Amino acid sequence: VTEVERSWAMGPTPAEPVAPLLALFRRARDERRKVELRYCGSGGEPSSRVVHPHQVVQAARAWYVVAWCERARAPRHFRVERVLGARALEEGFEPRKELRRVTRVRDLLAADGAVTATVAFSPVIARWIRELYPDGSEGPDGRYLVRLPVADPRWLAREILQYGAEAEVLEPASLRDFVRAVVS
Repeated sequence: VTEVERSWAMGPTPAEPVAPLLALFRRARDERRKVELRYCGSGGEPSSRVVHPHQVVQAARAWYVVAWCERARAPRHFRVERVLGARALEEGFEPRKELRRVTRVRDLLAADGAVTATVAFSPVIARWIRELYPDGSEGPDGRYLVRLPVADPRWLAREILQYGAEAEVLEPASLRDFVRAVVS
């Protein structure tokens, strides 16, 4: 596999297979080959990037590529489901020492400048949320509490709004207010 294109005409779905992309990234990682990709970041605008894939990891049912991004000149974590197209390049790369190896979910989701949000999920959906976020805890009112690292408030709003009235941002107040403003 040297090139993969995906159709996003109907938008991504949770069941959409990412196996061809995973195979491409794993092969590029193993062969130390750069990958050119089109990526739809959290702002929703596609961009082109050249990356040096170092790891392919899964967390909370999502796949990520841990890579050095030439455009950002920094380490980045790319969600595979947001990759619109990718192709392995002939050009190789040397592994970067400044890339920290991801060994835990919190390593992957933590980001510079991230704040931690506490989100309460109602007892109605708690059993499913426990599967996604097993490190959460039971609240005194029966809700399931999850602490999420948040680098982009828009991501948190999208994450929370998919659960409607069954999820509530408890803290910090700035993120709670941001999500409320999005709903209004």
